[in-house]
Amino acid sequence: MNILEVIIFNFYTNTTGLDNSDIISIIGIFVDIAIAIGLVIFVNIKISQKSRLKDFFIDDIVALRNEYNEYTNLISDGQTIQECSRKAKKINSKFAILNDFILESFKMKIPQISEYQFQLLTKIVNIAEENNSDKVIYNDELMMVVEEFHNKINILFTEIICNVVKK
Repeated sequence: MNILEVIIFNFYTNTTGLDNSDIISIIGIFVDIAIAIGLVIFVNIKISQKSRLKDFFIDDIVALRNEYNEYTNLISDGQTIQECSRKAKKINSKFAILNDFILESFKMKIPQISEYQFQLLTKIVNIAEENNSDKVIYNDELMMVVEEFHNKINILFTEIICNVVKK
């Protein structure tokens, strides 16, 4: 016998003057309360799970944004173009994986960074070729492109975070 049955049995046996309809009403109230409690617990669990998932993705997005910011800070004289390209591919790979998970989890497509990355790498290669070098030549022109890339990336990641929070 569970606790609800014991309570109802004791209530029924200790009361006088209650007819069957009163007892059915009281049982109905207990059932309604149990359903309400179960529903609140279920909804709370679902909201909590979705919140944890959002927090997980937001942490990953922030970490990836920081990686891109470090990458733009590392572009300097003396670094080879191949090293620059390798680092960019590594970060883009992480971004693609994150994009796939966000699409699957939130049905949300996020803009690709590869276009911005391509523009930056193209400028790095062009400046190096103009100077007959296989290393990055960090001049005023490249500095402007890097700053523009940096700003675009930060705006893009902020938009992604806002969209994940809204979902």
